[in-house]
Amino acid sequence: MALNRTFDLFVELGATNEQGDFPVLYGSGLNGWIVRDLERDPHEDMTALFETIVKHVPPPAVDRDGPFLMQISTLAWSDYHGQIGGGRHLVDRRAERDQHRRHVFRVGRAGCGLAAESPVSRFLP
Repeated sequence: MALNRTFDLFVELGATNEQGDFPVLYGSGLNGWIVRDLERDPHEDMTALFETIVKHVPPPAVDRDGPFLMQISTLAWSDYHGQIGGGRHLVDRRAERDQHRRHVFRVGRAGCGLAAESPVSRFLP
């Protein structure tokens, strides 16, 4: 069984007891379901996966009092909105969203420098 081989691999690689006590889920990506118990749970949805993530994955360690910080992973352009940056919020004081500033950086052969600073027009969920 694949589960036994996975556990044996963890042991061979020197995993701790805590690492060897991992949650096990069974599922079908093609049919869109994940369950904890393959024989007893109904094969309906992905709820077991989401509940397991919430239970076992700790929230990120962030400084809630720090300035807004975002890691941009996608850049786009819109004739209506202008430059659009999409990414992950690393630090976000939601109470002060209206005060956030956007910094646009240019990277060239001479290095990286601040090209422009302007107000953030909107945040999308």
